[in-house]
Amino acid sequence: MDQKKRIMITEDATIVREGLRLIVASDPAYQIVAEAVDGYEALQKVRESRPDLILMDLSMPRMNGMEAVR
Repeated sequence: MDQKKRIMITEDATIVREGLRLIVASDPAYQIVAEAVDGYEALQKVRESRPDLILMDLSMPRMNGMEAVR
């Protein structure tokens, strides 16, 4: 089996983040390595967890998804 893809979820709405976590975790090809609630936290956690893919909300408080991606 190929190595699992490492996923980070960045979403400020708890219910949406939890839903995404359930969907991603149901697929054995993926592993959730981090979660963040805004762009600032995402930048810190991406350095620590080194994900292959980030699911990023574009509209978040403090630092939005577009700013974090830049």
